[in-house]
Amino acid sequence: MSLERKCWDAFENEDHKEAVRLLALVKELNKIKRRYSVWDNVSLLHLSSRYGWLDVTKGLITKYHCDPHERNDDGWTCLHYAAWRNHVDVMRYLIDEGHCDPMAVNGEGCTPLHYAASWEGNHVDVMRYLIDECHCDPMAVNRWGWTPLHYAAEDNHVDVMRYLIDECDCDPMAVDSRGWTPLHYAAGGNQVDVMRYLIDECHCDPMTVNGTGGTPLHVATSCGSSAAVGYLLSTSKCDPLAKDNEGRTPFKLAKERGHTDTLSVLKKFGDIKSSHPIDSYVNVLLVGNPGAGKSTLSHVINDTATGSIVLGSFRNVGGVVPCTAGIIPYKLQHRTLGNIILHDFAGHSEYYSSHSAVIENLLQGSGGVFLIVVNILEKEPVKQLHQWLTVVRNEAHKALNQCHVIVIVSHKDEISNPVERRRRKEEIQEIIVRERYDSVFLDCRKLGGSGVDSFFNKLCSACESIRSTSGRNLSLYCHMMYGLLEERKENILTLSDVMSAGKDNDDYFIPDKRENVLDVLHSLHSTGLISVLKIEDKKEEFLVNATGTRRTGLKEILADESLSDISNLSLLGGQDIKEVIEITEEFKTPLTPIKLDIKKLGDVIKVLTSDQHLPCSVWRRLGLQLGLYDPRLVDIDTDCRGKTVECFHECMSTWLRGEDGVREKGGPSWSSLATALDTIDQKSISSYIRDKYC
Repeated sequence: MSLERKCWDAFENEDHKEAVRLLALVKELNKIKRRYSVWDNVSLLHLSSRYGWLDVTKGLITKYHCDPHERNDDGWTCLHYAAWRNHVDVMRYLIDEGHCDPMAVNGEGCTPLHYAASWEGNHVDVMRYLIDECHCDPMAVNRWGWTPLHYAAEDNHVDVMRYLIDECDCDPMAVDSRGWTPLHYAAGGNQVDVMRYLIDECHCDPMTVNGTGGTPLHVATSCGSSAAVGYLLSTSKCDPLAKDNEGRTPFKLAKERGHTDTLSVLKKFGDIKSSHPIDSYVNVLLVGNPGAGKSTLSHVINDTATGSIVLGSFRNVGGVVPCTAGIIPYKLQHRTLGNIILHDFAGHSEYYSSHSAVIENLLQGSGGVFLIVVNILEKEPVKQLHQWLTVVRNEAHKALNQCHVIVIVSHKDEISNPVERRRRKEEIQEIIVRERYDSVFLDCRKLGGSGVDSFFNKLCSACESIRSTSGRNLSLYCHMMYGLLEERKENILTLSDVMSAGKDNDDYFIPDKRENVLDVLHSLHSTGLISVLKIEDKKEEFLVNATGTRRTGLKEILADESLSDISNLSLLGGQDIKEVIEITEEFKTPLTPIKLDIKKLGDVIKVLTSDQHLPCSVWRRLGLQLGLYDPRLVDIDTDCRGKTVECFHECMSTWLRGEDGVREKGGPSWSSLATALDTIDQKSISSYIRDKYC
């Protein structure tokens, strides 16, 4: 065997010691070129660059006069090989000493940056060197229009994508020559981690279409990427019936390709959504003083769920017992009202402070219907009505969606004097008309009594209005989770119980990670269908099924008389009970959050970006949730020339000045900021703000 052949074999076998020994024995090293892997005309210098042999690379160039610019038959340079295998020191030498072009393209139009992001890539350090020091273009495209982002997405390199998007301002929705975004390639490659990052953190539209009208779901089903299909469906942002330019749905593509795993995921999605329509539930919040007739009205609604109204009377109806934290939830599939969750709030003063936070949490997902019950026989019914209207107005004001209010004036038939009855009725009616709320005068102690038909008509109309305008779009995981929980007989479960149940059940798939399971549970919690409680001293999450029964078992979690022993209840919107805004027994303390103004701009920016590292790229979504209108945000983007940091600062400044619909969202305050952050999935930052400033 010739020395040249032995030398090549040493290089091909990555035998550094033997390669160094043979270099001095072989003449004309620059002429040794062979086929290597899938490439022809590969030189020893190409291989030494690929292996990161800096000493050999230097020797071949300086001592043996090999050309650092030489290419193989596919146009690869030494830099392409070094970038592909993450050898920054070799690249630095080739560029600084060998004067190699860091933006050199091969036959496919790919730069070294493309290969740092692909295949065996995920080399953030190489990319930092090329972009930060060599000033390479991070959005460079190859002959098919692929950017480094497209390569990173297809090969599941989340770290590279995070660097390119967060630090280099690369467009996560960049399209290639076929109109494919990185999300399309991640879907085709079954790369769920990349998809989760692009959708959850970069807010990419999962319904974006490529040149043939295909969504990422079309691509995933066509490629048989069942995990990607499951994830896309779980977001509830994808339409499985969407058609591409040839009229094909994802389901049809999966059927044509014969991908049985993908078909089963699509079928399971349809079955779960139809069997557990949790999106259709409306929260109905029943409030009022003790003795007003709330619990009796609750019985009326419960007893008419499956049948028509029958005349009858209720006597000795019990109130809300303390062991339920002052709230009894009933999940009802009502023949007139549709799917509702009826929350009967105790009127006792010890619960006022906690109820505020409970209501705020329930209204995070969508609007609700408030039923204020006022007893006209009370000494000061007008004062009662004013007090509860103040509470409801404040809570409805903090809700992200419209709420409806119906005032029920009870016991009117027990006033025998017609003049006195008319006087009291007109006195209350004047307030209700001024507030522009619906009202019903009835006797809450009679099933089918006067005014009940009118009450149900108004409540039905309000519930339908909430459903038609609800912004709630719960993920498939939420539907799966609720189906799983409904199969459990226990009313109280720990998070560990839920995780274990999910692993042992083939009919439902839920996230694998604990934190993701908690996110799903908290989303369900915001619907009112379940309650998630956290007890600080036990460091354990509890899940409570909202079945509508009075569960004495809750005494294991909740103190008998108050919530003072529980320091961090998710039921209270993640707030410490001691820090929840207090409403005194007489409602003398207004329920107003701490207001902010333009003078606090520096403090707000510091808290969000320096203390909590909120990415400035979310400024537009945050602005919309804070009450700024889209034209205003477009103007900000134009004025700031799309620079995210400047846009973010101007957005927060505009919010603090109370422009557009900010006042309608409660005005600039730490509380409204925390609520807006919740809606854009920045829950850790919102919790920090509530803990420190609310």
